Amino acid sequence: GTNFRVTRFMFDGKGGVYQSDEAKFTIPEEKMTSTREELFDFLAACIAELQVDEAEGVKRTYGFTFSFPVQQTAVDKGKLIKWTKGF
Repeated sequence: GTNFRVTRFMFDGKGGVYQSDEAKFTIPEEKMTSTREELFDFLAACIAELQVDEAEGVKRTYGFTFSFPVQQTAVDKGKLIKWTKGF
């Protein structure tokens, strides 16, 4: 609950996939109990750290796993039911 992993995967276009990079970040307690903007700004900054070697203008698509109870309302939308794990 207090760790955030950022992982980059590469796809070879032939059905193969491999992990090319990963970083693990500890979420500070003050971010766990702060506003949603502060929490997600922190998470975005973690992702940005893994992007430093990216070429300028390269477009990437990102996804993430949100391991909290959510009522999923569409394939790309959901409503948080409640925070757990100290958040």
